[in-house]
Amino acid sequence: MLWKEYETGLDEKQAVVIVLHQIYEEDFLGFSYGFRPGRSQHQALDALWVGIMRKKVNWILDADIRDFFDHLSQEWLVKFIEHRIADRRIVRLIQKWLRAGVSEDGKWLKSVVQGYFNYHAVPAIWIV
Repeated sequence: MLWKEYETGLDEKQAVVIVLHQIYEEDFLGFSYGFRPGRSQHQALDALWVGIMRKKVNWILDADIRDFFDHLSQEWLVKFIEHRIADRRIVRLIQKWLRAGVSEDGKWLKSVVQGYFNYHAVPAIWIV
């Protein structure tokens, strides 16, 4: 265990989320709302409405990338994380989460070893 829950009041996942927020939050653009602290889907819709009312808009694109996280290469994800995270302990912990199984509808499912992303085991900050 990287952090002692009784010392900080946080579990490992919460502590890693705080660290990752500090590192990656500056990279997000102002109009990015997904899974960001203090932002909601209602604020995103309000921002869209303001943008439409202030400027001439010819088209609006709403994209939902189906199964994106089911086919995201864990190997590449870890390479991107290692590019910004120097602490090997945190990288190993993230790799452990990626390999973790999940419980869905009362059934235990193993993580797919073929490089697919186990988005259930990873903090929501990465799902943006």
